[in-house]
Amino acid sequence: MNDTTWLTIADLEKQFAGRKPIMRKLTLLFIQTYEGFPQQLDALVQGQDLPAFTRELHSLKGACASLGAERLCARVAELERALKAGTATPAQTIAALVSFWPDVMQNAHTVLQGLGD
Repeated sequence: MNDTTWLTIADLEKQFAGRKPIMRKLTLLFIQTYEGFPQQLDALVQGQDLPAFTRELHSLKGACASLGAERLCARVAELERALKAGTATPAQTIAALVSFWPDVMQNAHTVLQGLGD
């Protein structure tokens, strides 16, 4: 696994005992829900809705954990802790997400494709 690998078929197989239909369904749901996630967070910042921002970040962490994407879950948890501790602003959190989010989505699409029909 390299620095840009956030989600793999092996993660899903471990989490879902190789049940491909649920693996496909949840990977597709993840993509549909989180494809534009940094932009969604930015809209919350623009609307000055910090509680919703924090909830959405926490929901992402849960989604990552549900998929078995341990490395991604740990990175999101790190961002969430920094935000709650006040050591990162929402803008810094978004900037951090933007720095790796294209790789996350590319991984998710690759995994979905690898799972086939």
